[in-house]
Amino acid sequence: MFQWSAYLFEDEDKKIPAQYPSHLATGHIPKDQSFTPFGIFSATGILATKKWLVDKSRVVAFADGGYPGAGLTIEDVVAYNKHHRKTGIDISNGGNIGLLDDWYGDRRFADQSLSGTNPTSLTVVLSRWIGEFVQAAKANQEEQWEKALAAADAQALFVQDNSYIRETIGIKDPAAIISTLVPQIIQDIVGLGPDQCHAFIRHHFEHFDWVGNYVPNDLALRGFANTAEGLKSARYRHYPYARNMLAL
Repeated sequence: MFQWSAYLFEDEDKKIPAQYPSHLATGHIPKDQSFTPFGIFSATGILATKKWLVDKSRVVAFADGGYPGAGLTIEDVVAYNKHHRKTGIDISNGGNIGLLDDWYGDRRFADQSLSGTNPTSLTVVLSRWIGEFVQAAKANQEEQWEKALAAADAQALFVQDNSYIRETIGIKDPAAIISTLVPQIIQDIVGLGPDQCHAFIRHHFEHFDWVGNYVPNDLALRGFANTAEGLKSARYRHYPYARNMLAL
């Protein structure tokens, strides 16, 4: 009754690569099983947004740039975030990183990567990266970081290594990214062409390791402790993701 999309090629003769991993072919769904969006979602749910839709202050704010970017400068945004808050009783009205004086710094960015945005992409640093970081510190005359990196315990250094992306989308020369990034970022927020985006999606589909991504296995693979006892180490005190997911 249902059909799956073609994979690896949409057109076997012309060898046109499939844009997405194999999925339900929407063009072949039987009519009696096909529904419009309103057939899936309750139209009455729109009523829940009625108050928001007629809230004049929100409409004006969005027309001027939205919340909290209701100003022309970064300082305006920071001030808006600081002074336009209710009592911190929930995730929307509570404290946020924008209230910190150094919210824009590398330290806070690293903290967010460790405890917030995507903690599953962190992995123990490779030795070649340490060497490149040391060279970068030397080139920028950051002597303290040059010494600190050279003396650091490699097992205590974690990074988000996305260096594989160039190879995945078929770009090996950094200059190629520079030459296309500016025009493409304006046209498409992803910053990549459609073919590159599809290649990236296919790569993850074809290389995803289900067993390797079980939480204990994934933690060990990325250089973290993967036992409740091991995660009690002070080194992982700001990594609640690991403790919570391991318990689950």
